[in-house]
Amino acid sequence: MKISTVVKQLKNRIMQTTNPIGWARKIGVNFQDGELHVYGRTSWSTEPWIITLGKNVHITEGVRFITHDGGTLLFRNKVPDLE
Repeated sequence: MKISTVVKQLKNRIMQTTNPIGWARKIGVNFQDGELHVYGRTSWSTEPWIITLGKNVHITEGVRFITHDGGTLLFRNKVPDLE
């Protein structure tokens, strides 16, 4: 693994911990300024840009957002182009 990759991962980990709202904004979570409160580490899943949060949202330690669970794979044999 390249040094630059390690440094980038370390910077991202630090930002997740020290500025969780800035991290959410950086990865594409949709929310209004001043309306999101994050207490502790949150997992935003693999496609955070499809998450939209309303007003006055409080998220506590350990919350995990799951944006895709592979559920369509169960029906892929019946509907091949199911998305």
